[in-house]
Amino acid sequence: TNRHWGRGFSESQLDLESYKKVADQLFSEGFGICLAWKRQESLSEFIQQIINQIGGAHFVDRSTGLWKLVLIRDDYNVESLDTYSSSSGILRIEDDNNASNDLVTNQTVVTYRDPISNQDKPIRAENLAAIQKNGAILESKTYSGIPTADLAGRLAARDMKIAQSGLKKFKLVLNRRAYAIQPASVFKIAIPERGIT
Repeated sequence: TNRHWGRGFSESQLDLESYKKVADQLFSEGFGICLAWKRQESLSEFIQQIINQIGGAHFVDRSTGLWKLVLIRDDYNVESLDTYSSSSGILRIEDDNNASNDLVTNQTVVTYRDPISNQDKPIRAENLAAIQKNGAILESKTYSGIPTADLAGRLAARDMKIAQSGLKKFKLVLNRRAYAIQPASVFKIAIPERGIT
């Protein structure tokens, strides 16, 4: 909200309840960040750095027009999600690059910054079975706002779980039935002709 070095938004442009909810959840998770913005990077880059570390999304809510912050967590009931198919919402699939590939990251190294020693330190998460099968396929990430080995280990495990989950990516065009979908929201798709039920 700061007009000199911030974005200059007024509080009325922010969904403050969403920020409070995220703060409360991060507190309950024991998730803290120790990071200063030194203005050597843009404010947008700094915000994105925080979003990447907390596993969240920051966007303008399509129904209220307010800036909203949410966390991306496995906190939903699959049975209650809306389902879209070619007969109920999906107009077409424009991008489907989901060729089978066993060679995915099986070792993640997260570098965090210990604020006491003021040094960068690495921590590792790995899938030993995948390493034995394919050899080490390393991915390195730097989360400079993460201050402890415990939290860095949790982030390394999170990123390893994502890499090993077999996620598939689609670019879908939906009709107006999907008007309420917000960024980072969750829904189901059913495309039987592609083996997705």
